Amino acid sequence: METRGSDGEVRLRWRREAAMEKRASVEWRSADDRERFRDEREKPQRRKRKSPKVFRRGKEMEKTFNIYRSLDLPRIDRIIRCSLRSQGLPSPAIEPVPESCISTVEERTLGERERWWKMGLKAISEGKLAVLLLSGGQGTRLGSQDPKGCFSSGGFVPIHWYIMTSPFTDETTRKFFESHKYFGLEADQVTFFQQGTIPCISKDGRFIMEKPYKVAKAPDGNGGVYSALKTSKLLEDMAMRGVRYVDCYGVDNALVRVADPTFLGYFIEKGVTAAAKVVRKAYPQERVGVFVRCGKGGPLSVVEYSELDATMSTAINQETGRLRYCWSNV
Repeated sequence: METRGSDGEVRLRWRREAAMEKRASVEWRSADDRERFRDEREKPQRRKRKSPKVFRRGKEMEKTFNIYRSLDLPRIDRIIRCSLRSQGLPSPAIEPVPESCISTVEERTLGERERWWKMGLKAISEGKLAVLLLSGGQGTRLGSQDPKGCFSSGGFVPIHWYIMTSPFTDETTRKFFESHKYFGLEADQVTFFQQGTIPCISKDGRFIMEKPYKVAKAPDGNGGVYSALKTSKLLEDMAMRGVRYVDCYGVDNALVRVADPTFLGYFIEKGVTAAAKVVRKAYPQERVGVFVRCGKGGPLSVVEYSELDATMSTAINQETGRLRYCWSNV
């Protein structure tokens, strides 16, 4: 410590030395406790890093609640209950289709077939027929993630086409048609619309989750065509175009005869609300769904081959010599 000079100078110099020693002590202390001070400084930052996760989780939960609120739960409940009830349907509840409901082409005269052909062609030429293609499914069973309609299947007739896709196939199907120049049709001859989706349900009736905050969904099946036509306002569109008859078929039916004039003429002459083409099963174990009558005098429906036991699938109609359950849907 400096001792020369005035008392003021000595006092000032002493304070400066003391301040330097204090600063050195602080610097030494900071270096010594650096880890502790760093942890203290980072604690608020760590809390800030956690808050965005909580925020995102809240957003995801809000989206999930919005999804649940958008679901038509009464409709979904009816579908689930109907589906679960149909599983294990007792055999006595199913009856063969009465022979009076079947009309085979080969048993008709040439004159009848020509008459139906001309009636059908007339209706088509007058723009009264539209084709409705069910193309909402993916080709997963065919070993592909592409829409089923992207497989080569031949040409089409130049009448108005309504093509039902799904959120999973819509974009790819549209691009497929564009890349093939609509297969000879004009772009305005084709109308795309999407079917709805429903949540995927487990066998015990629970929603299946695609992600922790996202319900897995799937197209609502070919039966969804009715609600899709209504919500898309295409029934009004058909009426505006003068369409009176609709030929509907599935996209994976490569053997279908689109807008068959003979079948259309037969349908018109009979004056029925709906008709379906059928072919006879080749053998009892053929993997095709068949038409049945649900209960005595009940409506006609299709039962999958997996739902028929061996006794029913091999039963013979003693009057005709054919299988009792032999008419498969085309």
